[in-house]
Amino acid sequence: MYAGRTLCYEDTARDLDVTVGTALLDAVAAPLDVILTTARWLTAELAGAGETVLRELHDELREDGDGPVRLADLWYLAQGLLFAPGAGPFHAVSEDFTRRWAELIGVRPAAEGGARVQLSAADLAEAVARLFPARRPGWSTARLHSPDLQICATDVEAINRGDHLVVLGELHPAWTPFDSALFSPFHPDPDRLRAHYDLDLGPDRIRILYPEDYPRNTGRAAHGLDGPGDRQLGVDRARGADPDRLLPATAVTVSDEDGELVATAPDGHRWPLIEMFAGMLSTQLMDAFKLALPVPHAPRITIDRLVIARETWRTTVAETGLAAVTDERERYLATRAWRARLGLPDRVFIKIGTEVKPCYSDLTSPHYVGVLCTMLRTAGDGASVTITEALPTPDQAWVPDHAGNRYFSELRLQITDSGIAGGAR
Repeated sequence: MYAGRTLCYEDTARDLDVTVGTALLDAVAAPLDVILTTARWLTAELAGAGETVLRELHDELREDGDGPVRLADLWYLAQGLLFAPGAGPFHAVSEDFTRRWAELIGVRPAAEGGARVQLSAADLAEAVARLFPARRPGWSTARLHSPDLQICATDVEAINRGDHLVVLGELHPAWTPFDSALFSPFHPDPDRLRAHYDLDLGPDRIRILYPEDYPRNTGRAAHGLDGPGDRQLGVDRARGADPDRLLPATAVTVSDEDGELVATAPDGHRWPLIEMFAGMLSTQLMDAFKLALPVPHAPRITIDRLVIARETWRTTVAETGLAAVTDERERYLATRAWRARLGLPDRVFIKIGTEVKPCYSDLTSPHYVGVLCTMLRTAGDGASVTITEALPTPDQAWVPDHAGNRYFSELRLQITDSGIAGGAR
């Protein structure tokens, strides 16, 4: 169901070339700078909180043992403390991040302040520097961020004359899409892509060999630009190990050097300890950049010409009143009444708490309404329901084919932070 996450899936390259000019990039540069500055802060804070946990564990293990601390022992104990759902440093930093964003944009619920909020990147600059101060990213791969951009325009000509709006679909902090086995095979020159990747991160990267049952190790997350200098960090039973590059966690020692925890390989290579956990930190952050205001109805928020948050409604299955309606006619009328009551557009994306991804729904269609009500009934009254405006709208599908049909498209970028974090020593 979810692209690139199953054993077999279809993926193709379209016979279409697109050149993105400076006019479009310049229009989103300033608002993206706001977004990316906050992403840098997010990685730095998470690294700092993680290092605090690792320091406490290291000191405890050091007191209990006679020899150096093994990474394997530290790794095992750190998992629950670092990545426990709804707790630990990751949860605390995420909550603080949301609070700071709410303060930055100063937005009230849409019922009080209107369904649209327009901001200026220039006006936000001082507040961004105050609320999100961070001189450098938290770890090496935290230099790279991946924003997904969607263009709202009727056609290419509209984009070229500046008659368009850009939507930030998602931002994947500390994530390198060009290193993904899902994307890199489609690049015309993978070796050149790998060379640029080495320039950003260096040739001696730590690659975690994830256990086979690790839930986030999917085809979308698998590496596509492995280099000869990469080390494969073995932490559990896993397939695909290269004996020449394998770095067992049991063979890595952790020590304190001038107040910094350092991981040392048997051959003398050393890294800041946080680099051993960088892969897992990036994986956890991949879908964590959410500019979600904790209100029932949040407005669309735009910085300059970049929409950073679509208009959103939050409710529950019980509050919709739709789950128990089974007659087709009554179900359709009840859905239309629910739409009018909340002020929803006809075309929306709906995320039910029991589902992994949102689903598109056309609330004018009896078929879509039937599917929606079935999903609500299956989820149960207590499940959350998040409704988001469909933006771009169908009349803003600007990508043409040879027959004149038009399609939506997403531009996935990889942007490098100029700040330098740690790395191999």
